[in-house]
Amino acid sequence: MSVVLSKNKYYNFLFVLCIAITYLNNYELTFAVWSTTCLVTLQRKYSLTILQYITCFCAIISLAVIVMFFYEYKAYYIIRDITYMLKPIVGLLIGYQLCKNNFNKAFQIIAYTGVFIASIHIIILLFAFFVHHARTV
Repeated sequence: MSVVLSKNKYYNFLFVLCIAITYLNNYELTFAVWSTTCLVTLQRKYSLTILQYITCFCAIISLAVIVMFFYEYKAYYIIRDITYMLKPIVGLLIGYQLCKNNFNKAFQIIAYTGVFIASIHIIILLFAFFVHHARTV
């Protein structure tokens, strides 16, 4: 028996994952999941509008790269700053790629994602209250 996921359900899962992963407050994990999602959902065609949005962020990265050549920075700081500047580009691409073909149910997906994250939040609060006896939250 094989399980077949439709493209819409697959994209919905990736959308929920990309939104929910940010609540773990781990930048490296978030960037890895977002980058993987961006690469997995690459498109052949992009609208001119999304390319214009991305161009603004690319210009900022270009300025940062130019400035980098005039100062001595450790490799860690260079990689960190590049990933921080790439994150908005990756986020825009993910939003575009996931919602381009699934836009008719975008509100429903956003609402379900909100309910899912709110449910997890309530479970965490109940766990903190009953297990760790956190009375002031």
